[in-house]
Amino acid sequence: MSGMPMLSVLSEPPCGNSVVTATIHPERSVYDQGSAVKIGGHVNDVWNNVLSSFPVVVSIRNSGYTRVLTTTTDGNGDYSVTFTPA
Repeated sequence: MSGMPMLSVLSEPPCGNSVVTATIHPERSVYDQGSAVKIGGHVNDVWNNVLSSFPVVVSIRNSGYTRVLTTTTDGNGDYSVTFTPA
């Protein structure tokens, strides 16, 4: 799938222990060129506990460029960022 943006999420607890799971999903599957893309997801630890106020980094790679968006989870472990192509 050459030419398609690559989305990834880095969720690492402040203690450096990487026992978390994160989901990522765009709000829609198709967007008009240049449209803002809302990306959201959920973060739990391996015991399925919700992680609130947890730092999340969303990395978007496309055509050799990387854009990094940061946020934190809400009280339900959900997060959301908006990517607007340049």
